[in-house]
Amino acid sequence: MTKAMRWGLSALISVGCVGLGTVVGCSEDEDNPPVDTDTGVPPTDTGTPVDTGTPDPDTGTPPPGDSGGDTSDAPPFMANRAATVLFSSPDLGGKYLCAGAFSGDPAMAGSKPAQTLGPPAGVPDPTAPTDPMKFKPLPYGAVVHVPLSKTAQDVMDTPLSIVLYLVDGVAKDCTAAWEDVRATPARWFSVKGTKAAGANATNSVAAGDHALIRVHGCVNPAMGLTGECGPATAPAPLKIDMIKLDTAKPATFAGGTTGPKVGLQFVHVSPFAGNAAPPVPSFQNIDVWFQPMTGASAGDAGTDGGDGGTTPSMPASTPVKIATAVKFGDKAATSVGVQIAGDPNAAVILLTPTGVAPCTPGSAGCATVGLPIGRSAAGYKMLGIGGFDDGTNQFIGLAGSPVPKDLTMPTTTTTISMPVGKVLTK
Repeated sequence: MTKAMRWGLSALISVGCVGLGTVVGCSEDEDNPPVDTDTGVPPTDTGTPVDTGTPDPDTGTPPPGDSGGDTSDAPPFMANRAATVLFSSPDLGGKYLCAGAFSGDPAMAGSKPAQTLGPPAGVPDPTAPTDPMKFKPLPYGAVVHVPLSKTAQDVMDTPLSIVLYLVDGVAKDCTAAWEDVRATPARWFSVKGTKAAGANATNSVAAGDHALIRVHGCVNPAMGLTGECGPATAPAPLKIDMIKLDTAKPATFAGGTTGPKVGLQFVHVSPFAGNAAPPVPSFQNIDVWFQPMTGASAGDAGTDGGDGGTTPSMPASTPVKIATAVKFGDKAATSVGVQIAGDPNAAVILLTPTGVAPCTPGSAGCATVGLPIGRSAAGYKMLGIGGFDDGTNQFIGLAGSPVPKDLTMPTTTTTISMPVGKVLTK
């Protein structure tokens, strides 16, 4: 690609509904400000503490003249691990999130959490942000960072298990709601304490880990008439699983010579099978590139420069490959360092068949798919949970599909979501 090539949003796949934090903004080629999704729980408080049966250890000897009872000067607790929940199932519908600690097998009939970690979490009502009875369900595209208090973190290092589960409403507390979902494994996921029987690196969250818990696949995979739930021979059912994000900061950065330096790790959560014809040949077995772009001139609302007389965005540097040969369920092995030249809000993700260099989306014979990641990242940055801030690591996800969900009703679309979230770094 050269800077002489013309770029514009009309040459890209239009992201009709990009998930922004825990609220989805929808429109056609327009930016929508995200709604603040503070659940009303302080960032380091999970709600109701879990009593582990062991008192907190004395962290030191008080200075002379200090009885030790005044902790007002104690440094704030800083969690040494992180957990994020990503809602990427296109047909699940809005759900609330519960968490509970279990001493036994959660799947056993009659099991109940020994303690729940607060009421069902959702999107707060702006008029009553601390009233959980007015929370709205978490939608497709939501990114939820799970706040960890010292007590909650300590529980992760016991023989207990923390179970995250999806519930339909706020009428029941999380203890009562557990029985509604216990017999449906696709609605819950168990994270073992690091000292639990069978605990290992893939099913527990230890110090230094950042766990991404993914809600993906389809509730009704047979309804995927155009491949958004995967191929008809092997559709992707609803599933909750956990992967570990790369917490090491990149040592080198490719792309531009100016702009923020960011570590990017790609996570593929779209089972979309793709079409045989352009502009979407496939979303599977693809290479993924990050393309820094210049900002469009004033008045450019996503035109290609030919219909509005404005100058379209142009590549600000060479594209940087951030994932190779990925498919649904995959993640890039490591974060890739990118220096984002130009306007970070105009940056683009390019999808190409594996081994094929990217070309200008929309040009003759070009199989590259372009997605405006910069607009999505800007929304997550407004919420404080993502965005291309210098010196940070971020994950970038791909979910959903860009084609009509029902060929008989082409206005019913399964939209693309491109979640972006900050990653704990060592």
